[in-house]
Amino acid sequence: MRNIKKAIGKHRTDITIGDNLDNNIADVLKHSKDQNQFIVSESVVPRFRELIRKLSLKEPIILKSQECVKSIETYTNVINICFERSLNRSSRIIAIGGGNIGDFAGFLAATYRRGIDFVYIPTTLLSQCDVILNKVAINMHGTKNLIGAFYTPSYVFCETTCLKTQPKLNIDFGMSEIVKHSLIRKSRLSKLLDVYLHENKKREDYDWEELIYESLKVKIALSQNDYFDNKGLSVGLNYGHTFAHALEDYSERLFPHGLAVSLGMKLAGDVSCILNLLNHNQHLYHNKLLNLTQLDLKIPSELEIDRFVQLLKRDNRNASSVDLILLKSIGSYSVYSDIENNLIRGVILKNR
Repeated sequence: MRNIKKAIGKHRTDITIGDNLDNNIADVLKHSKDQNQFIVSESVVPRFRELIRKLSLKEPIILKSQECVKSIETYTNVINICFERSLNRSSRIIAIGGGNIGDFAGFLAATYRRGIDFVYIPTTLLSQCDVILNKVAINMHGTKNLIGAFYTPSYVFCETTCLKTQPKLNIDFGMSEIVKHSLIRKSRLSKLLDVYLHENKKREDYDWEELIYESLKVKIALSQNDYFDNKGLSVGLNYGHTFAHALEDYSERLFPHGLAVSLGMKLAGDVSCILNLLNHNQHLYHNKLLNLTQLDLKIPSELEIDRFVQLLKRDNRNASSVDLILLKSIGSYSVYSDIENNLIRGVILKNR
C-alpha cells in the first residue's frame, strides 16, 4: 500500500493506493455514516455493496459509467434526489466508479449547497492514474467539460483489486494515461516504462500499484502549484487532448476517451517530428511507448477532415486557430500556436 499526501493549491488530498482497502476506507468514513451519500457505477455495485451498507444509511445513487452520465439532465435528477434526502452542508458525496462517475459526482459535490465534501474511489486504471485532483465537469452543447468547477476530493482510494476484473480494453486505455505522463515529464515513471519496454515485460508482470503511484506523482508535480489551471504549469497534462476532444466531439461522445487520447498523442508526436521538435530517434521511441497501450492507433477512414479541423479550433484552449501542446523532447513540452491546417490534414491522412 502506498500513500500520497499533497496540497493542491490550498486544498489537501490524501491518496491511498493498494489492494483490499475496504478497512482503510471504513476507518476514514465510518464516523459520518448518516451524512454519506454514495454515487456508484452500476458495474461495481456487487464489489462494494457491503462497504456501502456499512458506511451509509442512504440508498446509493446508481448510474451508468458512460460519457452520457455527464449531462445537465442527470445532474438535475441527482440534485433533486439529494434535496429530497435532505443532504446539507455537512453531507459527503462518495463516488465509486470510472472517470465519468468521478467527474459527475465531483461537479455535483462542488455545486450542491455551494460545495460539500467529496471522496473518490476510482475503479478503472485510467481513473486511478488520472485521479481527479482539482477539476470536475459535465458536458453540454456537444462540448466536453463545458460546465465545470475547480474542486478537490478530500480522500482518494485507488483500489487495485478492481483491475483484476477489468476488460483488457479498459487496461489499454489506462496505459495511455501512464504513457502520457512518462512522455511529458522525466521521472521514475519514465525509467520504469523504459525497463518494461526493453525487457519486453508481459502485462501480467506489471506492478500496477507502482505504476499508478509514479503516474500520480507526475500529475501532482505539474498541477499542485497551478490549482486554477491559469499559469500554464499543468498544460502538459493535456498532451494529445486537443485532438482527443475533437475526436470525441466528432463522434458525439461515442469515441472512447482512452483511445482518443492515445490517437491524439500519436498525431501530436507526428506534428512534433514534422516541425523538427522531436528528432527521428525520439519520435521512434515516442511511438514505441505508445505501443505499450496495445491499441490500434488508426484514424477512422470515414472521418471528414475539414469538419475535424473546425472541431480542433473549437477546443476550449483554442479560438480561431489551432494551438497544440507538442513535445520538444521526451519529457519536455510547450504550446505552439497557429499550426497550419494543411500540416494537420497531412498528419491525419498519414494515420488513416
